[in-house]
Amino acid sequence: MTRLAEQGVSELAGLAREEGAQDARDFFRNEPGRVDALTIRAAGITADFSKQSVSQTCLEALVRFADASGIDEAIANLASGAPVNVTEQRAASHMALRGAGRDESGKAAARSELDRAMRFANALRAGEISGVTGKPLRNILHIGIGGSDLGPRLIAKALGEAGSPVRARFLASPDPDAFAHAVRDFDPAETLVFVVSKSFGTAETKANGAAAREWLEAGLGTKDVSAHLAAASAAPDKAAAFGVPGERVFEMWDWVGGRYSLWSAVSMTVMAVLGEAAFRALLQGAAAMDDHFTASRLDRNMPVVMALAAYWNRVFLGRQSAGLVPYATRLSLLPAWLQQLSMESLGKRTGLAGDEIGGDTGAIIWGAEGPNGQHAFFQLLHQGSTIVPVDIIAVREANGDPVRHRMMLTNALGQAEALLSGRSFETASAELAARSVDPDEIRRLAPHLVMPGGRPTNFLMLDRLDPYCVGGLLALYEHSVFVQSVLFGINAFDQYGVELGKTLASTLERELETGASGIHDPSTMRLLGRVRGDND
Repeated sequence: MTRLAEQGVSELAGLAREEGAQDARDFFRNEPGRVDALTIRAAGITADFSKQSVSQTCLEALVRFADASGIDEAIANLASGAPVNVTEQRAASHMALRGAGRDESGKAAARSELDRAMRFANALRAGEISGVTGKPLRNILHIGIGGSDLGPRLIAKALGEAGSPVRARFLASPDPDAFAHAVRDFDPAETLVFVVSKSFGTAETKANGAAAREWLEAGLGTKDVSAHLAAASAAPDKAAAFGVPGERVFEMWDWVGGRYSLWSAVSMTVMAVLGEAAFRALLQGAAAMDDHFTASRLDRNMPVVMALAAYWNRVFLGRQSAGLVPYATRLSLLPAWLQQLSMESLGKRTGLAGDEIGGDTGAIIWGAEGPNGQHAFFQLLHQGSTIVPVDIIAVREANGDPVRHRMMLTNALGQAEALLSGRSFETASAELAARSVDPDEIRRLAPHLVMPGGRPTNFLMLDRLDPYCVGGLLALYEHSVFVQSVLFGINAFDQYGVELGKTLASTLERELETGASGIHDPSTMRLLGRVRGDND
């Protein structure tokens, strides 16, 4: 950390002591232009940060800290294809996948492979690709896990239409029930199995790929099922060994992490379901957010301001988790997608130089679709002892019945207002009195109706729930997470924490297969014995 950045931390710590007991209600009273100053538009999204627990004075200090932390240089390095993934010494050129940034070689490679995947997807939509029986392939079983699954699955749900000529199902878990459910009404003769794995060695994906191949062979009565296979991978030799024809192996690159890969041929399934125009509009929306991110000054930069508010909440106000509540059923998978993006990127305690970070890093991310969340965890948001910053997402234009859409919008707006304004003891008492409740009952009940308010929210309003706005929304979160990683001083683009448990699982699987006994902790030994039936 530079000397200026250290001074920035000291200044922010002082502001936290001075303003920590205040919230946006206080700031609204003292800052007449607050809403305008903290509302930003880009890529079909209006972001209102004015309900955050950040004064304009504090935001100015946060911007100075970000500047001293080298945010401008970090953004430029990300956009140019510099090796910002320092532990693995790689670029993170996901912007190149949507034709943005300044990594010209990355953009050229991405454009070529995207066009190839798009031609294949268009042929599937047109019924021009057939299986061994001569029937067109109308179904896609998309097999992947993590970033190879969550991003494409989210887009398919957010933007897919019932009238698509191609049906898609997504399979991530190796649970046999998950496989049975995914293929429950698929005819093998009309099904393409699309395996997505950078290494083509991920244990869960290998297991599901083998199960899918067996299902195809049994249903088609032949071992030669290559006409029903396609893949996206950085290991074409392994895909070929699985039986995928070379012309159906779409390239993945080491300069794009799995959780950032949805913009590439990894989403061939989505291209086939949505069509070319919709997928290219998704890329255009993301590219518009990229352009905003790389060109806007820090205090008017939507991903930067979002990241600064998150950093303030986490580091200086001690808020351990953050919620995400989309008021759109089509976006119900967004919390799971952001959970992976944020927690896999920011869930680290080691700095760029290998030193242990002394303070807090990424928050715990959780959430659900708005109406369901209101009847589940909103009780804690309003009256719990833990303050949880929340992103509330709404869509301005109706995508169906305007009356029910208005209900979704007003609930989103109403919950954000209630989290801010709360309800005092006096207001609760007056409301009960207006209902002719007995005074003794008012004194008993009113304390239970008090809501402290001052709960911070970001309100994101999409113009429409269309590919362009969804692309902008996902890119917004990608960039916000990156900015947070720079402020924390960590690498957003590795994920070594996922490896140890998988390694131990492989060891345990071998022990179950062979009957051998390794050295484990007493609890694991007892549970392993239970699996073997030793305790029956």
